[in-house]
Order: sequence, then structure tokens, then C-alpha cells
Amino acid sequence: IPSHDIKQHVLNSAKLIQEGKLDLMVKNLTEAINIKVDEDFGINYFEAIKDRLEFTEANNVSISTGWETLSELEVYIGRKQLILFLAPSGGGKSVGMLNLGFNLLKQGLNGVYISLEMGDVDVATRLDSIITKLKKSMVFHDKEGAEEEILSFKEAGSGEFYIKRMREGSTTAN
Repeated sequence: IPSHDIKQHVLNSAKLIQEGKLDLMVKNLTEAINIKVDEDFGINYFEAIKDRLEFTEANNVSISTGWETLSELEVYIGRKQLILFLAPSGGGKSVGMLNLGFNLLKQGLNGVYISLEMGDVDVATRLDSIITKLKKSMVFHDKEGAEEEILSFKEAGSGEFYIKRMREGSTTAN
């Protein structure tokens, strides 16, 4: 609201007081003084182009997905980006996410896998298979070998990785 609108609300306040509409007067004045025009319109695309390009080059962290096809297309992950995996039930979302997590871990990056459905132990078992390159049944058949392979992967410079299954009824508030 421009300043003249605030002035108009103040001038109208006397009439509202006479009419006993104090609540409306307070509401109008509160709204008028709380409205603020944000003068930051963001990046002016055509202004200081070279500076913008240099800043972007210096601050843009491009992380490889570890998937050659995407690297050839110059598709990378950037910090502060959200990645969504969409597919029907059984379409490979968790396998895709775990493979991406594995590729990022190989680069020494840390990660958290939050599951809303699959149990954390089941997610961990799938990652065991990815790291050891063994079928799930073979991981259980050779637990000592699997443990050795997983520890070797960690010692080779893997980042930290946590798996958290959210309980039913979890909300952002709890």
C-alpha cells in the first residue's frame, strides 16, 4: 500500500471510532502498516552479465550422478536442489535412489535416505547388495565377506550414510 493509502486509513479512523468500529480501525491500520513492497526483484538478467557468469562459475558446484548417460548430457546435481523420483509402485524408485546414493558416497559425499514406506533394514539390505554386487540371498549367505566388502568401501573414502524410516503418522511438526 502506498503511503497515501496509510494516510487515508488514519484519516478514516476518526469516523470508525465514532461508529464504534474499533476492531475494523485496528485491522485496517495493521494491514496498512504491515504491507511492504519487496524492492528486490532478483537478478536483472541483462545487467552485469560477465560478473554474473563469473560468480556462477565460481560458486556453482556440479556433482556427478555417477551415471555416464547423464554426464554425457551434462546433467549434474547442484547443492540446494531437490530431486524427485517418480514411478508407479514397483517402478524402481528406491533402487534408483540407492544407486544414486551409492554413486555419491563413492565421491566421498554424505547422505541421508528417508523412507516413508520401506523399512530401514530393508533399505540397508538393498544398499548391501549394491555395494557388494551380490544378490540379497548371497549377502546373507556370506555375511563375513559382505561385511569385509562394505568396510572396504567405507575405508576407500566413502562418505557417511544414514537411513531413517519415518513412522506412520509422522508430520513435519513431530
